[in-house]
Amino acid sequence: MYLHRHDESGRLAVWLFDKSSSKEWDEHFEHLKALSGWSAKGGPRAAAVLIAGSFARPDSHHRVELARLTEAPGYDPYVAFVMPNLAVRSVLTMMGWVQKAPKYEMSFVASTADALTWLDTRRRDARIGLQAMIDAVLEEQRQVTSA
Repeated sequence: MYLHRHDESGRLAVWLFDKSSSKEWDEHFEHLKALSGWSAKGGPRAAAVLIAGSFARPDSHHRVELARLTEAPGYDPYVAFVMPNLAVRSVLTMMGWVQKAPKYEMSFVASTADALTWLDTRRRDARIGLQAMIDAVLEEQRQVTSA
């Protein structure tokens, strides 16, 4: 499942991944391309929250494409990765220490509240919009999983 909300004018994005398919990764890549264009128009850097459910790592082809897109000129958002699982969050944080630093700022956090707090220090104007988008995505997830 891949759910999302975007506010191009506010430069805000929320993405939720839960055992996402190859097709859903392709859809996300289209969203990453669009987000790169938001910065080209000037204004504040984009702020994004990625919520990981049962996060399935993309296949090797999609990992290469993900790296290409997030290293492309113009891709410079603040991204808070919500990873409730402490072990996964710790591994990802450690991998960040040894890998090439990305061009964008990111943090791995335990909750959406922590994501909003981290992003608030970078984009004070983003909190209310992101909270509404997070609420909408989580409600959609509840509806999909209860159907």
